Order: sequence, then C-alpha cells, then structure tokens
Amino acid sequence: MSRTYTPEQRKQMAECFRAAKKYLWDGVGDRGPKNIFICFAIGETSYPIRWTARAEVSRRLLPSSDARGWLLNEAGIPWVELADGRAVQRYRHAWLDSLIAEFEGTEE
Repeated sequence: MSRTYTPEQRKQMAECFRAAKKYLWDGVGDRGPKNIFICFAIGETSYPIRWTARAEVSRRLLPSSDARGWLLNEAGIPWVELADGRAVQRYRHAWLDSLIAEFEGTEE
C-alpha cells in the first residue's frame, strides 16, 4: 500500500507514471536510448513529483533494489522465466499500468 498522498499529488504521480512509460524499454528489439529500469524512466520525465514517484517505486521493491530481484526473491518467479529480460520488461510496463490505475483511483 502506498503512503498517504493528497488528491493532487496522486493525480501528478499518475501523470508521471504515464509519462515514464515512453522512456521505458518495451523489451522488443534494440533498447536504443530507452531505460530498462522504471526509476530511471521516471527520472527522465519533467514532473516535479518524479522524485516522490521514484521513492514510492523503490519503497515497494524493498528489500530488493529492482523489479527482477523482486520477482525472483519476493514473488518466487524462477530465474529461467526472467533470463532474457523481455518478461521483466513486460512486468515493468504492467506494473506502471497498475500504478497509474491505482494513483488515478481507477484500480478495481
């Protein structure tokens, strides 16, 4: 569960997470200038709340430091399912979608 944010902060966080998706590699083809990590993609946005958004993502990953580590150590996903990176990138995009829905208040 997230910490308590004002309605305006929640709206800004959702917008920041949505903007970060365009900076996050989708796992297909050459990565080019896109980021592998959600926090780096968030950092590419121009939203003043981006540091709060990054902190929220990092807090949710604890005790791991990235999504792959969380999937392996906390969710128990076997390494073989995450080895090529595409599955992790799909998870990262799905997680951002979930965060957007949560912070917009549209999550069911």
